[in-house]
Amino acid sequence: MTGRERRQAARYVIGGMMLDLNGVLHETLDISPGAVAVVQEKGVDYSRLNVPASFICKSARALYEPLTSLQFITRRANIIVLGYSVSAANWEAILQAHDVRADMKQLEDVFG
Repeated sequence: MTGRERRQAARYVIGGMMLDLNGVLHETLDISPGAVAVVQEKGVDYSRLNVPASFICKSARALYEPLTSLQFITRRANIIVLGYSVSAANWEAILQAHDVRADMKQLEDVFG
């Protein structure tokens, strides 16, 4: 997934969702069905990623999902963007159901 494709894909914010990379937990910032932005952790070589890796979330068992592929996309400051795939056919629906922003109302333009 290229940067442009990731920006166009729907992105979700999942409270408490982590990415486990070889035993190092990474906080997720946002996630789309094919890419995830995580907070960089010391000691991890992001250019040499491989599976097994998995998403975990203590508050939602449905979000426990092993990754079938994983690749580095980009780094900005201490944010790492990784491309990934999972085998769950309904993965985007699962992400959407757990998005913490789902119930938020859109801001209205008060200056019309």
